[in-house]
Amino acid sequence: MPLGVAERAREVARIAEALKPITNPKMASDLAVEAALAQAALIGALANVEINLKDLKDAAFVGEVRKRRRRCNASWAPVEAKNTAHPQIFPIRPSPAPKRRTRL
Repeated sequence: MPLGVAERAREVARIAEALKPITNPKMASDLAVEAALAQAALIGALANVEINLKDLKDAAFVGEVRKRRRRCNASWAPVEAKNTAHPQIFPIRPSPAPKRRTRL
């Protein structure tokens, strides 16, 4: 079920955050990518959960799934805030214009 994917993505984000203080600073980009991929997985999985819930008739089951989904969202917010607070690791800079060569 996509909800399981969302819960695991949340855990991956927590692990990435826990690794920051004990990881070589040269691996900061790896942790940033890990967090970004976890966020993408969470967003996609929760969107899929919501779409699937619309077709279900069991109100108790739907209520339980929505409760778990809210926990995913609530526990994700602090991790997301920490990840977006970091400056860009590789800031985008314009490339210099190529020099024109003239033929003589």
